[in-house]
Amino acid sequence: MPSKHSDDIKKHAIHLVIDGGMSIGDAADKLRIGSRSIYNWINELKKSEASTNDLREFIHLRNELLKVKAERDLLRDLVLKMAANKDEPNEVRFS
Repeated sequence: MPSKHSDDIKKHAIHLVIDGGMSIGDAADKLRIGSRSIYNWINELKKSEASTNDLREFIHLRNELLKVKAERDLLRDLVLKMAANKDEPNEVRFS
């Protein structure tokens, strides 16, 4: 069901409550809209922000995992090359 309130009204109501410190009831009275509508809009905004933060953290953790795996592989290859050259302890050959 489409909203009967414009995006500008929604943004203004959210601004009054979150940035302006006005209560939801006072903002609803001032804008002549239902307090439940403002409450719902604020909850939607919070869910959207939480979802965005979760996505950012997921991307960060995925990149960190890729970095750690690359480091692990590098160390594994180094150990294998050192083991192959154990008769020559002062020299490590990289192909």
